[in-house]
Amino acid sequence: MSLNRTGIDVVRLGALPIAVPMPGLNGAGHLYLDGSGSHDPDGQVVSYDWDLRSRDPQGPSYVFTGVTAALDNVAAGVYDATLVVHDDSGMDSDPAALPIAVPSQADTEALAVCRDRVGSLEQDIAEAATGLGEIERLLRIPPGLRRSTSQYDGALGDELNRIIELLLTRRVSSVVK
Repeated sequence: MSLNRTGIDVVRLGALPIAVPMPGLNGAGHLYLDGSGSHDPDGQVVSYDWDLRSRDPQGPSYVFTGVTAALDNVAAGVYDATLVVHDDSGMDSDPAALPIAVPSQADTEALAVCRDRVGSLEQDIAEAATGLGEIERLLRIPPGLRRSTSQYDGALGDELNRIIELLLTRRVSSVVK
């Protein structure tokens, strides 16, 4: 589309559709190909053809159709993903290529674990701040009057007790020196 001298949009009929391949990562951490940015200046894109070729000469190749293509069942490796889109007047885009590295299943699972850990980071920070406040409060109370940290669940209570003992040991050793 362009503007002529009078400022009117001019669309050249018979224009090729434009393929725009992009990588995507869904909420579960799975990689996919996304052609939703593709468009047709004089109509609409009606179909999408993906060709995924391994850069390893002995590696596999895959063919997909659709706006998006999930890569869940693709072997790990480095690929060239090529997208060709077709418009409502029967025209095909020029091929558009995208280099993409597909992680192994183990890498995908590790990524999901990292994503989950990062996702709960805010909660962990809040719990740590609460724990530090409790430690500070407990350290200010004379040992005979301290209440137990057993109110905290399992590992958190154990960790609080460990930290308190470590801090008390350091406090006592610094006073003795």
